Amino acid sequence: MPEELVESIKERVDARGVSGYVVAAAHQDAMGRLRELAERIEVEHGAVTDEEQQAALDRVAAIDGWHDEQRPHSDWAQVRHRRHPGSRGRAGSRAGAQATVFTSDTDDMNQLLAGHSVRVEKL
Repeated sequence: MPEELVESIKERVDARGVSGYVVAAAHQDAMGRLRELAERIEVEHGAVTDEEQQAALDRVAAIDGWHDEQRPHSDWAQVRHRRHPGSRGRAGSRAGAQATVFTSDTDDMNQLLAGHSVRVEKL
């Protein structure tokens, strides 16, 4: 990172905040790339209907349920329930939770989200 940029950032935040500033910028960049991908997919395939969105959420819940069944002797279901009370397995964006993106184009999505704590699954 150019020293001039680091100095400019330090002027706005204290020394401890520089890494947080960079992490926030990386997150913002990833979200921008994700928005661009979503827009490109919408142009190519049309908008997602309410029914399609619900079907995807139902599929996420079913997959999470299947994974929970594979771990009957672990505390995973209890940990997930504490992080997502009442979620019935749906992915969420609460602190400490890993996001999962379901897509038919896993290669593009993995490339867009490289370096981020996001799991990409094929639809």
